[in-house]
Amino acid sequence: MSEQTLTTEKEIVAPHPIDIEFFSKQSNKTTKLVNSGEGFKVEGAHRWFEFNFIEPVYLSQLKIRSTGYDEWYKFEVEVFHSDQTTHRESISVANNLVSLDLGKLSVGFRFRPEARWVTKTEILNVEVTGLSLDEFHNYEWSIKNLSVRERNVAEREQKLEQLKADEATLNSNLKEVTSEVGKLIAQRSELTESLAALSEQIDDRQATSKDLQSEIETLQERRRDIRSQISASEGELSNLTQKLRLFPTEIAGFVKEGNRNIKTYLLLGVPFTAIFVVVL
Repeated sequence: MSEQTLTTEKEIVAPHPIDIEFFSKQSNKTTKLVNSGEGFKVEGAHRWFEFNFIEPVYLSQLKIRSTGYDEWYKFEVEVFHSDQTTHRESISVANNLVSLDLGKLSVGFRFRPEARWVTKTEILNVEVTGLSLDEFHNYEWSIKNLSVRERNVAEREQKLEQLKADEATLNSNLKEVTSEVGKLIAQRSELTESLAALSEQIDDRQATSKDLQSEIETLQERRRDIRSQISASEGELSNLTQKLRLFPTEIAGFVKEGNRNIKTYLLLGVPFTAIFVVVL
């Protein structure tokens, strides 16, 4: 059976006043001081008031109520542990109360008030707070189980811290990635704008290329026309050249013929001239 099973099967209780049934010598007047009421008291004396348990009891606190002791008086208290060790302490009275905090399995205890001769002193009540042996074992199991739980919690907290650290790292990486994504988006926008501008330039250049191609075709057509004109002009030039080569001889003939005609015309015009002179 596991520790957790034992813990869950038995109820865990907090330290509480220990009943007189756990003490030996219950008929003893001193023992009857345990959890006694207002009607019971024992005369205070400089002697040992001894209390023994039937079985070990876990003592967490011991309180001794009394009257007649001023604050400068002390009680000697001895607690006997189950491991055969003894706790000894001298405790001052405070408001008619002697109180001692403990925390160990004990088989018994005793106390002895400081001697006082003139004033009447009384022990009114002894209250022992703690756990029975079974309750202590359950408490022990619960402590062990609590230790296991604490280890588990510590491991979970450690894992949680690691997860938080991983989360912080991932958040940092996420910020970096987000920043890089933002930069890439901005670059993509710039590239998109540049691509759009290049597309417009390509379209413009394609249109210009078409215009240039059209102009080239027009110029080629004009060149062909010019070549045709040049060919025709070259033909005419050749004819003119040939004619110009014949022109000087023809001019000489024309001049010679013209002189002859002039003489002929002069001879023919002499009679008419004479007649005209006579008439005048």
